[in-house]
Amino acid sequence: MTPDLFSRLSESGVAECALDNIPYAEFLGFSLRRKGNDVSLHLRFDPMHVGSPGRFHGGVVGAVLEFAAMAELMWRAYQAGNTIETLPKPISLTVDYLREARCIDLYASAIIVRQGRRVASIRATAWQDEEQKLPVAEAQLHFLMRH
Repeated sequence: MTPDLFSRLSESGVAECALDNIPYAEFLGFSLRRKGNDVSLHLRFDPMHVGSPGRFHGGVVGAVLEFAAMAELMWRAYQAGNTIETLPKPISLTVDYLREARCIDLYASAIIVRQGRRVASIRATAWQDEEQKLPVAEAQLHFLMRH
């Protein structure tokens, strides 16, 4: 990881750079989007994401939530001028699948509920179509921060 992890995350565009060093993120096709001070994760639908016919695989939905939470942690650290040398390490992940994730693009964002010096608690939400509609899944995650 480089300290300028988000330096190419422009106000209007998409940044692949923050996920370049994560092979699984590249394999699934994640991209980051920025709107103001918020970042969100976008996963363009691909047939390899299908679990049951007509639905995203639950593991892919869980990965979207995990990476959205990780991106939020790293983005806030970047904004504060802190350097993160390694990715935050997941301690726990609890996913609530609220409805089926259809075979269309998937989005996720996260908020930091509490962050200490070593452990952070994050809440992530995944949706399709419109963010204001019922989400497809939500997750509570805890990360070990390694500075």
